[in-house]
Amino acid sequence: MRASTDTTIPARKKYGYLLFLLPPALPVLAVQLAGRLGHWNLFAFLVPAVVFGLIPVVDFLIGKDAHNPDATEEVQLRADRFYTTLLVLCLPVQLACVGYGGYVVTHAPLSMLGKLGWTLSIGLVSGVIAINTGHELIHRRSRALQAVGGLLLSTVGYASFKVEHVLGHHVHVATPKDNSTAREGETVYAFAARALARNIPHAFALERAAAQRKGLPHGPLSSELARYYAVTFAFFVGALVAFGPAGGAFFLGQGVIAILLLEIVNYVEHYGLSRRVINDRGTYEVTTPLHSWNSNYFVTNLLLFQLQRHSDHHANAARPYQVLRHMEGSPQLPAGYATMVVIALCPPLFHGLMSRKLRDHRLAHASG
Repeated sequence: MRASTDTTIPARKKYGYLLFLLPPALPVLAVQLAGRLGHWNLFAFLVPAVVFGLIPVVDFLIGKDAHNPDATEEVQLRADRFYTTLLVLCLPVQLACVGYGGYVVTHAPLSMLGKLGWTLSIGLVSGVIAINTGHELIHRRSRALQAVGGLLLSTVGYASFKVEHVLGHHVHVATPKDNSTAREGETVYAFAARALARNIPHAFALERAAAQRKGLPHGPLSSELARYYAVTFAFFVGALVAFGPAGGAFFLGQGVIAILLLEIVNYVEHYGLSRRVINDRGTYEVTTPLHSWNSNYFVTNLLLFQLQRHSDHHANAARPYQVLRHMEGSPQLPAGYATMVVIALCPPLFHGLMSRKLRDHRLAHASG
């Protein structure tokens, strides 16, 4: 469908970002429906049904948004605290959602399959509310906002992302040094295994190196990562105390689902893209919008605080979500993230689709 250039889009977008409340509302809706209609084990899967079934259809029907704010709009958008307030609200929403999830999984009449479906559902919500929002916040200059991002990531046990993403991924993206850039032909399963095995220890190494450069002490008591993982442990103990072993297992499970969702999205975002070496010292060209896959589907960009405008994000990491721009010439995904996540799980289908996109992209920029 054609991208919209309607000048009313900025006004629509402002309150459209309240769509972030949809994922955490779905588990509540699922319980209400199951309470009235029965079929608890079926409604336990409501979140993945909506995220991977309904949202792609709505994306297709509503279409794309290529509108970029002009200079005046950008100043206004940056000054409006509404956009940051939404991000901060995600912390109490996330805590409530995980707590609610722990209560339901231990009190509702769910079979083992239903419990797995419920854990999957809450894990997907955490992927959106905790990790996606945490990602936006850890790029902010405010230490307080960065801390909120760290706490959000702690609810899924992935505080290492706070350090590795900023000091590792954004520095080395689209190079062999980056564990979060998928190589052409690599499956999502091989990629996720590689990223998870390497990124967590790499985060601690990056934190230690940063402390050494600043001449600061580094140890368990001074480690930011250690503090955030202590918070995760406290959440886990809280789940055990409140809901027993099943609650603890649920807390760990929803975190694993959220982390896996992140890594699948990471896989899609930079698949097969690479920066050129520009001199004999092995220096890579500067990161540009050409080194991230972009997507302009309007609804999903509202839902994810414009994460899909990933090309501009990597070219301008400090730019807040409300002023991220569509970048002409950046590689474009054939569908929104929800669709691409499902396709990525089928490597032959994903590779067949993306090999053509990569070929076209390289031909278009062969002289670059």
